[in-house]
Amino acid sequence: TVKGSIDNMSRAESMISAKLRQSYENDLQAMAPQSMMFPGLHPMAMMSTSGMGYSGRSGMGYQGGYPAPYPPMYQGGPPPIASAPPGGDASDPLYGGYEPPFLSDAEGYDPYCAIEETTYLYIPNNAVGAIIGTKGSHIRNMIRFSGASVKIAPMDENQKDSQQAERKVTIVGSPESQWKAQYLIFEKMREEGFVSGSDDVRLTVEILVPSGQVGRIIGKGGQNVRELQRV
Repeated sequence: TVKGSIDNMSRAESMISAKLRQSYENDLQAMAPQSMMFPGLHPMAMMSTSGMGYSGRSGMGYQGGYPAPYPPMYQGGPPPIASAPPGGDASDPLYGGYEPPFLSDAEGYDPYCAIEETTYLYIPNNAVGAIIGTKGSHIRNMIRFSGASVKIAPMDENQKDSQQAERKVTIVGSPESQWKAQYLIFEKMREEGFVSGSDDVRLTVEILVPSGQVGRIIGKGGQNVRELQRV
């Protein structure tokens, strides 16, 4: 509440607006590294992860560094919001295997026109509990925020716990939603202390690409692959 003469209230409003603008610009600069990973997504949209308990730091790393943004042709609107079924059980063989619902045609969304990507992420076996959370709370939040389907493969019955070092996580969704899901998994891993000496989380990620696009990804003489590794 601002009280006083008209002139004093005007000056106070100007000072408050200046502070708010400065804070907004500082937030945009702080979120710039993450926004590069989500082309077409406003940087401030990344701030919504704070409600999930994620700090939003840029300390996420893939093997070989940051992943390159997905091609401009994949940029589109926000993905549909997914919700976990009531009474979801974390003991299910495929933890978090909840399929995000699509919006109906009446809501202006055509599920048959959606571009869907599948990514495989490998996490340490001892990190599965942290990703799932109590009664599946963490993984349901990831699914709800990202709009992607996230499934953690069960333990291999033919191997002992000590022999199976990693678990396979299958992420399916639009380019933007699957990237969001990856980001949230990396952030959770970092918060739980699964980091390397450089304070980066390093996991193995498998991305499926059409056979006809392999040559373009490799590039002439491997130029594109080398550039991806450098970046």
